[in-house]
Amino acid sequence: MKLVRSPTAQAPSRLAAVPYSGLTSAFVEQIPELRFPVDQLRRTFKDGESGEHRVFAEVISPFLEEQLLNARDRELLRRVFAFLEEAAKHPDVLVRDVVAQSVCESLCGESQPWSAHLRKLMGPATAQLMKEACEARHRPH
Repeated sequence: MKLVRSPTAQAPSRLAAVPYSGLTSAFVEQIPELRFPVDQLRRTFKDGESGEHRVFAEVISPFLEEQLLNARDRELLRRVFAFLEEAAKHPDVLVRDVVAQSVCESLCGESQPWSAHLRKLMGPATAQLMKEACEARHRPH
């Protein structure tokens, strides 16, 4: 008997097995184009600092902003957003928080020149984190 996978069923994510402290390493393994700037930032970390939020806020978010504005490498953007989608579905809330706080918060806002392009690149889990991050960011205090 041949098993047929439901179209909505998904293979287990390779990223799901990666712990929070390994998120950056998994990212540069899948997106080697950003290894150099990530490694430069990592050299500034203090002993014991994993720096996951710093890497995503200080390297990956600015990179995404620049790429979204100039749309130079659509395939690279697609791969980065595929990684972010997997991270947004990660079983560890700390990994999901990196996406929400260090990426989504910096990109949110309908007035951003890249907002229409951004919506096309995001998967549903990333889009949900973006919605929540933007609502929290723009909520009156």
